[in-house]
Amino acid sequence: MIDIQSFSKSLKATRIKKYLDEENQGKGKFSFDLELERHGGSIVLTSNLNKEDTIENLKVKNCFIKETLLIWAEVNFDDHIKSEKQFLEQILWHNSLVRIDNCPIFYQEWFDRGITKVKHLKNASNNFLSLAEMKRKYSLNFCPLKYYGLMSALKSLWNKCKNACINNCNYESFVEKLTKCQSANKLVYTKLISTKCTHPTHNQQKWLKDCYQNDVDSINWRDAYQLASKYTKSTRILEFQYKFLHRRIATNDFRTKIAVRDNPNCSFCNEEQEIKSCSISFGLVLKWFLFGMS
Repeated sequence: MIDIQSFSKSLKATRIKKYLDEENQGKGKFSFDLELERHGGSIVLTSNLNKEDTIENLKVKNCFIKETLLIWAEVNFDDHIKSEKQFLEQILWHNSLVRIDNCPIFYQEWFDRGITKVKHLKNASNNFLSLAEMKRKYSLNFCPLKYYGLMSALKSLWNKCKNACINNCNYESFVEKLTKCQSANKLVYTKLISTKCTHPTHNQQKWLKDCYQNDVDSINWRDAYQLASKYTKSTRILEFQYKFLHRRIATNDFRTKIAVRDNPNCSFCNEEQEIKSCSISFGLVLKWFLFGMS
């Protein structure tokens, strides 16, 4: 079943790909330029802002563009740095992970000189440039407090994430994936859905125990969940399958616990508690739903 809200957001987020396309000269692109020019233009979209900082820092008046930017922040923001390469590729400006006075930063003069990523502040030995080296390399004249504040923020960020970093990890930002893919809508939708759905592992473990299966891979859960829809369009059967696999069909044992029924025994044999005999009573149904028709 399609998540309508996520699908709607994914359609709106495709505007970002159109804006980042250098060959696109559509009128909608100029609306973005008008709002984002004072913030550095497209650097806002390739950076790493969360939703809260997007609202507080950008102050976009156009409600159409504001909605798009909030959706983009929800999809694009990544608060985990998994490798040194990812750290070096971090955008310095409008990045919620790089904060001074608890706010993301943007230095227009530094940006104009081509300083956009962490790696631009490193030398050949992979050490941060000194104050003198910075001024000499980029021909900049700035307040030392700007330099030391940014260095402190970057070193603090690296100290937090370096222990969790993986060597030789291939890193590709979401922006790069978006610009390469043919279906931007599908990519964004998949990302939005991944933050919502969780695997029902607790229910699956119970079914494995009831079926006397020790191997987790003994049941192909993807096929089990899709099986009924392959053979019928009956909403009643599909509903029953959903409730059955998620263990939401109340047995007599459960009804007795909630004082709806006096006797917990099976409705068919009336000898054993239904919680135990249900595997026998619905054995064929269980086999059909979990293992298929064979």
